[in-house]
Amino acid sequence: MSIHSKPKKIYPYRCKVLSMDLLSIFHKYHESENFIEPLLNDIKNSFGSITENDVVCISEYLNISENKIRKTVESNEELEIIPVKQHIIRLCKGDTCKEHGAEKIIEKVYKELKIISNNITEDGKFRIEITGCLNMCDISPVIGIDNIFYGKIDIFDIEALIGYIKEK
Repeated sequence: MSIHSKPKKIYPYRCKVLSMDLLSIFHKYHESENFIEPLLNDIKNSFGSITENDVVCISEYLNISENKIRKTVESNEELEIIPVKQHIIRLCKGDTCKEHGAEKIIEKVYKELKIISNNITEDGKFRIEITGCLNMCDISPVIGIDNIFYGKIDIFDIEALIGYIKEK
């Protein structure tokens, strides 16, 4: 590099976690026009919510301003962005997950997070959503934490998973 040339600016990526499922949704829309709202609806339908991290990842991977994404969400009352500070834990209560111990896992999550009412921890950092079948029966029982899904878990995995999320 010569003294007169400017160094190339390196931008840090802010997208911290990108699951393969989210990436596959991005690939469905990356060459479409007017795709932001269908993309956001697809993410919401697939994961139950749109997180702040999803907004950052959409912006970085699909080269759309975060402002444009937020305006699309604001104009659609069916959509909302969940703050990053709040972790969403989805617990499947479908038939197959029930057969494989989902009830005990749900009970353990509530106990670990000390949730008494409203499915939100006292500090507001965790929200529990009990769902119907997540269509991941071959790896049941399933728990989703911030749009990343873990399968074939048992009550002993819960403490480690929640501990890991709390450390982040």
